[in-house]
Amino acid sequence: MLAKLAALPRFVKGAFAFSVAPFMLLTLLLTAPLLHAAPTVTIDHNDKDSSTPAFRFERVPPPSANDAATHALFTIVDGKRSPAGGDLDVLHDNKLPNYEDEPSENFFFAGGTKRARLLVDLREPIDIKQVNTYSWHRAVRAPQAYTLYASDGTAEDFDAQPKNGKNPELCGWKHIAQADTRPITGDGDAGQYGVSISDSEPAATLGRYRYLLFEIFPSLKTGSDAQTFYSEIDVIDAHVPVKFVEYTPPVGFREIFKTDDSVYQFTIDTTQAPEIANWARVKMVPIVKEWYPKIVRLLSAGEGDNEAPKSIAILCKKLKENASTVVDREITLGANWIRKNLKGEAGGVVVYEMALLVQHCAQAAKTNPNATRPPGWLQTGIAAYTRWYLYEPQARGADIGPKRAPNVTYDHGYRDTANFLNWVSLKYDSALVFKLNAACRQGLYTAGLWKQHTGRTLQELNEEWKTDLRKQPPK
Repeated sequence: MLAKLAALPRFVKGAFAFSVAPFMLLTLLLTAPLLHAAPTVTIDHNDKDSSTPAFRFERVPPPSANDAATHALFTIVDGKRSPAGGDLDVLHDNKLPNYEDEPSENFFFAGGTKRARLLVDLREPIDIKQVNTYSWHRAVRAPQAYTLYASDGTAEDFDAQPKNGKNPELCGWKHIAQADTRPITGDGDAGQYGVSISDSEPAATLGRYRYLLFEIFPSLKTGSDAQTFYSEIDVIDAHVPVKFVEYTPPVGFREIFKTDDSVYQFTIDTTQAPEIANWARVKMVPIVKEWYPKIVRLLSAGEGDNEAPKSIAILCKKLKENASTVVDREITLGANWIRKNLKGEAGGVVVYEMALLVQHCAQAAKTNPNATRPPGWLQTGIAAYTRWYLYEPQARGADIGPKRAPNVTYDHGYRDTANFLNWVSLKYDSALVFKLNAACRQGLYTAGLWKQHTGRTLQELNEEWKTDLRKQPPK
């Protein structure tokens, strides 16, 4: 027996496997009949450089495309999901993230969660061959740590949703195994982890169960802020041949789209960032087709030299910096930032950049030698106002609470400027933003316009705005 314990492999970086913790194995060997083998927990690790969207491992099978979890009901028993991640559906949709940091395609609990419980209801008892879990992250959110319980739901005292603090083994559940890929020391290994729980006998099953309960822990032993990015959970039915998810690399495109009235056209190029090609076609194209004409009507000075361009290009590239850029009639979107914000700010950034493009295409300075150059804070603020208060007011992205009010100024940043412009518009002149924009495009902007339209100087408006911000009820 001691020889068997000594032969257990130790934690190493890369692919490795272990049955259970040595003290647990010793207990099982002493108490269980020798005819019954213990569940085996097999762990594989692809480091950051060798991880790919195909999720291929040496010892753990790749994700399944037809496992029993596909149509199962997933429920959070205890804990809260992070709003930055995907819904529970991403755990069993047979789809995998394309990148090492793609929150929307992974499920993870909110920061600070010390212990969470996740229920999987297979809807009927099945003979379970394997339970496989997959995770991927560029840093500390890659390692997995959980305890797995199972039940057929027939026990008289069965509790389908035992909360934290209640021992599942005392209410109709069976302890199956523990998985913990977290290193003993350090901040964790980045990359991909695959964990496969199965019976140690190839022909055997884990048992016949309907319910699985995962008790999930943070991805770091040293704190609870980091939570594992779980990409997929598979439950393999012993009687159903497995079909594995086939990974097809994304392909970019360069195409021309037109508005429904054919007045405006857009060249959209994702050939250098194929990872966001699907988002660009499905989400971005409709935004551009609807909102570019609206922005032109709001911010363009009309016909002639100041007319907004009828043809623009939007290029998606892997930029070193996150920021997107506008040059002449061309918008460049930082693909790395966009893909991390596909369910968040990505669409709003496109609207913001289109507003800047319309402003920047003004030709007043070329035709009028006496034209004034508008301040940059006002131009970016008008673009941010267009985004936060016209395109997505529900996002409340430019809100300022009373605690921050003493430290803000109208030109502190584009979000603050957008808030300031909205406040002045609501209080003094609903068309002020567009009057200021027209003056900027025509090269006629002066600070005196504020007093002309509101009766107050810019500094007076700034102080009044801050006073009103401080009077807001706390949020």
